[in-house]
Amino acid sequence: MNCGTGAVASAYVAHRIGKTGDRVVVHTAGGSLRISLAADGEAFMAGGAVRVFDGTVDPARK
Repeated sequence: MNCGTGAVASAYVAHRIGKTGDRVVVHTAGGSLRISLAADGEAFMAGGAVRVFDGTVDPARK
């Protein structure tokens, strides 16, 4: 599954430990996400939104 929040978090950590600059491209199953990290801690994400998973939940099942 894809997760934009996880993509931004991964980019942020990679940047904080000196592995990337402040602009990162994260490749996911749903496509590439462009992450921009601002000096004040804000993060911006751009990319497509596509369905990569379908499922159902049975709340009665444990």
